[in-house]
Amino acid sequence: MSLLVTGSIGLDDLKTPAGHAKNAYGGSAVYFSLAARLFAQVRFVGVVGEDFPADFRAYLERFGFDLAGLEVRKGSKTFKWAGEYDTVTSDARTTNVELNVLAEAGPKVPASFADSRFLFLAATHPQLQEDMIRQVRSPRLIVADTRDLWIKTQREALLRTLSRVHGAILNDAEALLFTGETNLVRAGRRILQWGPKFVVIKKGEHGSMLVTADRVAVLPAYPTTEVKDPTAAPLKHRHRQRGAPLSDRFRG
Repeated sequence: MSLLVTGSIGLDDLKTPAGHAKNAYGGSAVYFSLAARLFAQVRFVGVVGEDFPADFRAYLERFGFDLAGLEVRKGSKTFKWAGEYDTVTSDARTTNVELNVLAEAGPKVPASFADSRFLFLAATHPQLQEDMIRQVRSPRLIVADTRDLWIKTQREALLRTLSRVHGAILNDAEALLFTGETNLVRAGRRILQWGPKFVVIKKGEHGSMLVTADRVAVLPAYPTTEVKDPTAAPLKHRHRQRGAPLSDRFRG
């Protein structure tokens, strides 16, 4: 299966009740790719600045990602995001964003990737998502993720992107924010009116919901007795603070 993944690649400052990590290696494209590699070979497309850590790239290579589409742009800086969770199950609150390279021209899809049949647009600037769609010849399935930052600041661009995809993914707070609805089913069906054939709404500890034109399916989350970090914990940190009990796994 030819799966092309694109989206943000970044350095995160994250604060949770369990601890505080600075410059954690992350980004939406990375998280999705680490999960997707369990089922398919990943063609990875993205852009970072010249401050992109060499061991971050080495880590991705060890997982077998095809990084022919990863551009390291001279003179630019890698995307940075900072946020915090008030409780272990709440949605993250963005406290700082440095778009850096994401505010520039998007990456180019290598010619060898242009025949990708499946395209996942992990959360990033919607204009960059739309650029990716144009560069892939005839994908059978296009799914786009997004987040509150783009809903608040790039609504029109996001609507254009959604008009060109088969599926959309948002969390519950984002779905309500985007549509102005107070009910998740109505929110999902409102998003369907903008172009997608299906919408997946993530509900954190309560699982997820699939909404199509004629049905709604709900799946629970995997039960667990202890949650330390709602993002599954960063793989690496430059340093830890306050004895943060964060595992050595990638933030998912």
